[in-house]
Amino acid sequence: MTNGTNIESLATQYRYNTLNQVMAQQTPDAGLSRFWYDRLGRLSVSQNAKQAGDPSYSYTLYDPLNRITEVGQKPQTTAMTQTISQDTTALASWLADLTNGGTKVQITRTVYDVDSGLVSSEITGMNLPQPGGLFDGDRCGQYEYAAVPGRDFLQL
Repeated sequence: MTNGTNIESLATQYRYNTLNQVMAQQTPDAGLSRFWYDRLGRLSVSQNAKQAGDPSYSYTLYDPLNRITEVGQKPQTTAMTQTISQDTTALASWLADLTNGGTKVQITRTVYDVDSGLVSSEITGMNLPQPGGLFDGDRCGQYEYAAVPGRDFLQL
């Protein structure tokens, strides 16, 4: 205690899962926020203290290249669970459910350009680099492509 104030009540607390992803955050000013991840470990649903009172949730959708395609808010009375968020079919049904929730609101969609053609038959099936890595497509010792997080391969 300092000056009659319990210091622990002013601390932000985090809870993590075994993949070191934040599952819950408790802050003195914003209250409890909770986070759920899909089967690929991507943030799919979250709920802050204000949304918990509605109840509603924030959601994120991804394309096959793991790029964000839609974010928004979904009123929903059926509680989100890790089991639902990690089951692709159950998560899609939960998001589409109009009986226990309403329609999605505050939607932001992201549309990406047409396929760049950089991921071609030449490099498909090869051991591709992680995001931020470089790729030597013809194995001549010179890097031709860079794997850019959230984007296709970038030709160097």
